[in-house]
Amino acid sequence: MVPRTFINADGTDSTIHVNRRLQFTQGSESTRPTRLSKRVVFSPGRVEWCGEVAEDPATDFSASAPSAEDCQALINSLGDQDGFWTLQPNDFSSDGWARIVSSGSCAFAARYADSGSTGNPMRIGTNDILFYTTRYLPLAQNGKLGLQGTVQCNNAEKMLFVTWGLLSS
Repeated sequence: MVPRTFINADGTDSTIHVNRRLQFTQGSESTRPTRLSKRVVFSPGRVEWCGEVAEDPATDFSASAPSAEDCQALINSLGDQDGFWTLQPNDFSSDGWARIVSSGSCAFAARYADSGSTGNPMRIGTNDILFYTTRYLPLAQNGKLGLQGTVQCNNAEKMLFVTWGLLSS
């Protein structure tokens, strides 16, 4: 994970950590991708690649769950970023997850939800992360919130079943 500092709308700085192995595309569709670090390209254009959650995600309020405050900081830092990450099959760790961005103890991660999706590139937009995190943040208990939900995501070629999660960094 590589630290990235952003200036929030209120003028304060926020730092999130971005998975340096993932490709990220930023800006308008007419701009060229910008390489942030080795193999990490933030792509322009579309910020939503995944649909609504069909049922409420599984929750985790245990002591090992991410801090809800850290998850809020993560979405605050992404607020002005438009774009998406492209995850390749080799970007996933041995536990099956690819941690995309994190702040403190909170990481937004994704993994393949079924064998038919495995092996295909996956795209996760900044608005996907903002939507899922913002929508479920009010569920936090005792300052903790871990989540896992399954959605369908388009990768510009086909629909994939993807499990997203707010996991401990």
